[in-house]
Amino acid sequence: MKTGYGKDGKNKAKSGALKLIVSCIFCAFLMLSAMAFSAASDSKPEKIILLTLNYKDDALSVKDISWTRGFVPVFAESSTAENNGIEKASIKIYSQKEKIIYESYFYVGNKRFQDSIDESTGELKGGIVELNDVDFAAIVPYLKEIGYIEIHSSYNDIELEYSKIKKAKELKIPSAGGTAHEGEKDAGNDIVEDDANETENSSETKSFLLEFVGIIDSVYHYIFG
Repeated sequence: MKTGYGKDGKNKAKSGALKLIVSCIFCAFLMLSAMAFSAASDSKPEKIILLTLNYKDDALSVKDISWTRGFVPVFAESSTAENNGIEKASIKIYSQKEKIIYESYFYVGNKRFQDSIDESTGELKGGIVELNDVDFAAIVPYLKEIGYIEIHSSYNDIELEYSKIKKAKELKIPSAGGTAHEGEKDAGNDIVEDDANETENSSETKSFLLEFVGIIDSVYHYIFG
């Protein structure tokens, strides 16, 4: 008695094995595409708002608002700063629905530690130097649902409305060996326009990926039914 699959059986076995291999390759391709797309989206530094603040005559004011890409520094409590009377101010971001969506602190830059040399003894000494007219920066994340920003200090309170925030211009940080003009603002690219560009580019990328996956899927079903 003859045993075995015969020609038809062998062909079916080969076809089944080929389908399995192609299916595995297809699934692996989909997973890699999704991972690549996710990595490309997440690896980009976040959009941050740079507030140039000014301290003068016991009052804080916002001198300038700009944005760039980077990372928001984590506030670290300093007992040395607080023991020397350096003001800690709070900064909050409210949503358009009046909810706090971000909160942090910063030290006002009107008092700074500075080393000096005693001319009579030549000794190096350190101490607090008080400045009356000084600029310093506060950095917060840019959140798309942002409504307004509030700064609270013992000097005074500041509220930054959305109408001012949305006009923030991009500050391009010079790369290593870059020229000075690279750090100037690009007058044609405010924070809202950049949002629109990001959304459009993201939609185009997603659309291309879906179309490409659709083509692969169609080819697969055409070959194997």
